[in-house]
Amino acid sequence: MRSVNNRISVEGALRFALGLKENKTLKNLNVSNFPRKSEGCFGVLKALQANSDTSVEILDLPVSDIPVNKEFADLCDAVKILSPNLLIRHGGNTMLQRKRQSKVELQA
Repeated sequence: MRSVNNRISVEGALRFALGLKENKTLKNLNVSNFPRKSEGCFGVLKALQANSDTSVEILDLPVSDIPVNKEFADLCDAVKILSPNLLIRHGGNTMLQRKRQSKVELQA
């Protein structure tokens, strides 16, 4: 099955992220068809970081056009510290993400 962009705006993605701050039941979140903007992905990650009771285990982010820079990697690390069992998938530099996850797992 081919997926298409759901046409949620960045503002819509950020509003969606607000709900994640309170959510305690969602396990798998696939936002890979969110707008190809970093703000939406950062909003989702920040919401998970703010929710100490999150039960999200898998987070699929957009596969392209999201820069995997130091700020993004640091935020992923911070979220992983709070939720060590969370698997974050993204289309950026997956080797960087795996390396950072290993480092976080050593710290936990």
